[in-house]
Formats: sequence, C-alpha cells, structure tokens
Amino acid sequence: MISIPSAESRTPSPASASPTSERRTVSPARAAALFAATVLLVVALDYADPFTALGNWLTGGGATTRMQPVAESAEAHERTHGDDLLKSLPSIRWDQRSRRILVIGNSQQYTASLPRGATIQPGLEVTVASDLLAQRLRERVPGAPGVYTAGVPNQTFVETLWQGIYWLKVAPVPPSALLLQSSFDTYRKTGIRPGFQRLLEDERFVRALDEFTGEAGGRSYLGEFADARRAFVERKRELALSASWTPEAVLRRGLARLPLYQRREKLKADFLTDLYLIRVLLFRVSPTTKRHMTGHPLEQSFDALTDLVRLARSRDVPVFIYNAPVNPAVDMFFESEYRAYLARLQALAESEGAQFADLANAVAAGDWGYWIDGPDPIHVGERGHRTIAARLDAAFGHALARR
Repeated sequence: MISIPSAESRTPSPASASPTSERRTVSPARAAALFAATVLLVVALDYADPFTALGNWLTGGGATTRMQPVAESAEAHERTHGDDLLKSLPSIRWDQRSRRILVIGNSQQYTASLPRGATIQPGLEVTVASDLLAQRLRERVPGAPGVYTAGVPNQTFVETLWQGIYWLKVAPVPPSALLLQSSFDTYRKTGIRPGFQRLLEDERFVRALDEFTGEAGGRSYLGEFADARRAFVERKRELALSASWTPEAVLRRGLARLPLYQRREKLKADFLTDLYLIRVLLFRVSPTTKRHMTGHPLEQSFDALTDLVRLARSRDVPVFIYNAPVNPAVDMFFESEYRAYLARLQALAESEGAQFADLANAVAAGDWGYWIDGPDPIHVGERGHRTIAARLDAAFGHALARR
C-alpha cells in the first residue's frame, strides 16, 4: 500500500468552531434498540446457518465439492495441514530406525475429490499416493524407508523452504530423501501462514533460521521471512495483552465462551465461499480461469526451491522433483508461461543435481473431482492417487527404495 501525505489541515471556520454546533447524540431508546438488534443477530447466527443456506441456493441445492475421507496417521502425515507445525513435527518419533522420505506439496497429496454427483462411501478411507508409493518401495526393497507427507493447501516453496530448514537443520534425524511436488498454480502465492510461524517458538529453529538467512544474501524470499517473524512477534504481543485484565482482554475472554464466537472461522470460510460463488455467477471468474504467473512471487518461489535443493544436498539428502498432474479438462495457464515454467523447473533440477519427472498429463480427466462450478483443477480421486503412485515409482522408485 502506498502512503500519500495528507494536505495541511484548514483552519476551522467560525461556524464549525462555535459551541452551538449541532452534536450527534444517541438517545437511550436508540441505544437499547441497537443492543436488542445485535442480540437478535447473534442469536440468529447461533441457531441458523445463513451462509451455508446461501451457498446451497447459489449452487442449486448444494452441488459443491465432495471429498472422500483419506487414511492419515500421525507418523506418516502432517495432520494439521499447516495449521500448527510446532504441534506436529516435534511429536514425530525420531530415530535411525524410522528413516523416512519427506514428501512436500499441496492439498493434492492428501485429498480424494469425488466426481460431480458422486456420494461419499461410508467407512471408506482412500490410501493416498504417497502411502501407495511407500508400499511399492517396500515391495521393491524390504526395509525401504517410510514416507512422511507434509502436504499443505497451496503450500508455496517459500513455506516449503521454511519447514525444510527444520527438517534439515533441526530434526534429530534428517530425511532419507526429499520428494517435492511442484504445482505451477502455487507460484503466484505469497506469505508464510501462522501455523508455520509457530516453529519460531522453538529456539533451535530460530538459531537455524538465523544461520540460514545470514548466508542467503539478498535472496528475494527473505522479505517473506522477515514479515513472518514480525507477524509472529505481534501475535505474541496480542496474546500477552489478552491475558491481562484490561477491558478489551476481559471482553475477549467473555466472547470466547460464546458458541458463535467459537464458530467464527467456519462462518468466515462459508462467507468467503459465498463471495466466491457470487463472483463466479456475476463475472464468470473461477479457479479454472486463466491467470498470469509472473513477477516477484514467481521469482521468489524459484529462489526458495533452488536454496532448498542446495540445503538438502549439503546434508547429503537427495532431492526428487515432480511437476504436479494437471486436470486435462481445465485450461488454467497461459501456454507460453507454462512452457517457460516447465523448462525452468527442469533446468533447475538438472543444474542442482535433483532428479525430475513431469507428471502433468499423468491423470486422466475422469479421475479428477468436481470443484463447485466445474472440474476440480487440483484434486484427484482414488484412481488418480493410484496413477500418481505408479508414475512416481516408475520415475524414482529404484533410487528412493535404497536410501
């Protein structure tokens, strides 16, 4: 945001300075009516679900995305999906017998999207591609390392580098290999979310981060690192304030007891979904609409990926990169930009000693799900996971199984 200096304030006119100037006041009756209306609104939101109802109306009765549950274990999956890395990573069993291949990517790795009209099958938990790959590796070589999947929605390579610093410089046992999913769609996103920032509560991570950033020079992603650290400090300050006995803190603690306040994140998510649906209906803009992928976000993503590969290799951890499958039923990217991205990704892997595989066309159109207003551009179904596992095994299995 650009700050524009304000013009010099004018001298108040005699009329405005007059003590007889009209002042707006709120009568007791109006204040009581406002309070009553607020209470009624809170009660209505607490007992009704207007945002979900609006979403169902906009989609003709709830024809939205459906996800089949997937099998996830704390030992093999980052189950908070980026909401709290401090909770998940230190709780892993770290010893030489639990060697694991670290798989990092976006939500494609831990979801199973259903086609439009399909219903969720009770009791079925889909085995995702990374776990299927682990099974294939054990079939290849008994005693092959396990797999840990750190998939996070829209995870950028700046965030991947952030948690990679923990895995490669803090964790008692480093990964036996690093398997990275590269999804072109995430190269336009920025920021390090609060769940990643929580690693700053670990002094070992702070020291490792300081050491790494001190050696990173003028890399383009360092501004994101600095912003994340500032946001973390500010949030800690707010938490300390909320524990005090100021009127604001007391009010916050009182609100925290209300069911409506406890559901605020869901209400916010439903409200944002409704805004998205309205945008789709009015402007025909959706996740599958073409978007340009250039500029600073693209550059800092490639810088972060490059430095992550170098950090891994400095710890004798081999890196395997695959270009993520893309739904052939959608056309999200400008062809020239996508070709340039793919060529650059492959060149980076070759120059930095990482193995590379292009899985863009691996999953057939019928093995993807449905995303509110059209084909799902990111998430595959159960058969898609089996296909991805088979392709990853064919590309990297021999090398991964012997790490």
